[in-house]
Amino acid sequence: MKIDSPKEKKVCMVVLNDFTQDSRVLREAKTLREEGYQVFVLAIFSKGLPKEEKTEGVQVIRIFLKTKNLPKKKFFQIFKYIEFTIKSLILILKEKPYVCHCHDLNTLPLGYLAKKILGSYLIYDSHELESQRSTIKREPRWFRWLGTKLEHFLIKSVDGTIVVCDSIADYIKKQDNIERPIVIRNIPDFQNNILNNGSGEHFGFSDEYKIIIYQGALLLNRGLEELIEALKFLDKKIILVIIGEGLLYEELLRIVKKDNLRNRVIFKGYVPPAHLLKLTSQADVGIVPVKKITLSYYLALPNKFFEYIIAGLPVAVSDFPEMRKIVKNYKIGEIFNPESSKSIAEAIRKIFSNLQGYQRLKQNVKQARNYLNWEKERKKLLRIYEQFSER
Repeated sequence: MKIDSPKEKKVCMVVLNDFTQDSRVLREAKTLREEGYQVFVLAIFSKGLPKEEKTEGVQVIRIFLKTKNLPKKKFFQIFKYIEFTIKSLILILKEKPYVCHCHDLNTLPLGYLAKKILGSYLIYDSHELESQRSTIKREPRWFRWLGTKLEHFLIKSVDGTIVVCDSIADYIKKQDNIERPIVIRNIPDFQNNILNNGSGEHFGFSDEYKIIIYQGALLLNRGLEELIEALKFLDKKIILVIIGEGLLYEELLRIVKKDNLRNRVIFKGYVPPAHLLKLTSQADVGIVPVKKITLSYYLALPNKFFEYIIAGLPVAVSDFPEMRKIVKNYKIGEIFNPESSKSIAEAIRKIFSNLQGYQRLKQNVKQARNYLNWEKERKKLLRIYEQFSER
């Protein structure tokens, strides 16, 4: 794909996935495109996807890897990584972007090479606390050590570091002895026209039923087992809708059957991002029951948390610092201990305890959207890029 733009406006974003569900990256890329930057995203080719396409105006180039079918063990992953890095670097050297925007640590070495060879500006966009990420305990000790050392070395060379919340910004500032990273939160665009807005849709239930919604991957340590079990302590007219897919699906189905909750738990499967907010806005409460398996999880501000708010829903969330701060500051819901089904049930019960209180929460959520929206976050992204043009 020929990328038709002057060098000074050309931006290369890099992800180590097939770029089909990475809403944060697409949101940032679209923002830059709207401001006149010519953005292209480098990703990994997967069967069934085009090698080259435009997604919402953003050019996407997927790198075909001959090594892709090698075993998934860490040793073989190295060969896949090397192939991706070499092929991506060749394309970057050809296109000569003036900014390489690397998403997560695994793409940062590529951006570092581009900076050294081309003199490109380099942005490190860390989607979680890399040294404490969720998969860290399953990885070999040498691999964890290498990742920590690599980040500590490379982060000194970047021209801008972006993270998703204040706690992670403070942690990285202290850990790597650098200037405090810029916080750009995972907040979606507010599109009022696609929301439910009292149209009567309520997942097919009458208003006497109350709908709790969970959206996200069905994986361990997301608190889903406890969430389902919490229904046993709640009124039978409280329904749980689960949107997403994952390895835990069969186990969750077993729990539902064992506890005789088949009429109260609805699995909707995967929903395309373009339809997600409208569907979410049919619910009454959004829930984030994630567990503290790593510091990265504990400090998280997940996409779904903000999506619930944008959809106009009061929230019930794990009692973790970043989510707690927003819930308490804006008075938009309740917090709970994610290890306890009874604690989850109590938080939900409080939200639905009286109609007047619930309506007050709904009104607070609408007010919170004036401050928690992508329009405010995008300005911080653009300021980083404006600084480059001033140098």
